[in-house]
Amino acid sequence: MLLLGKYQLSNEDCDLRLLLGYRLKDAFVIGVGMRYKDFVGMISYDFNTSYLSNYTNGKGGFEFGISYQGFYKNEKIKSIMKYNASFD
Repeated sequence: MLLLGKYQLSNEDCDLRLLLGYRLKDAFVIGVGMRYKDFVGMISYDFNTSYLSNYTNGKGGFEFGISYQGFYKNEKIKSIMKYNASFD
C-alpha cells in the first residue's frame, strides 16, 4: 500500500492518511486511514482486476483494518520505520 498523503492534525499523536495500492493481477485499492499514537485504522475499497470480477459482477469490496505499530522500542529502528511510512 502506498501512502499518497498525510495530514498532520493539531494533536501530534494523530494524522489522517490517503492510501493507494495495487495487488498484482488482483485489484486496485484506495483507502483512507487515521493514526493515533501507535495505532492505525484504515478503510479501503478493492476494485477487482482479476477473473474474480466475473463472479462479483464487477463489484469490489470494502476492507477494514487496525494495526499496532509500537513494537519497535529501539529508537533507531523506530525512526527507520517512521521514515519508510511517510513522505517527510
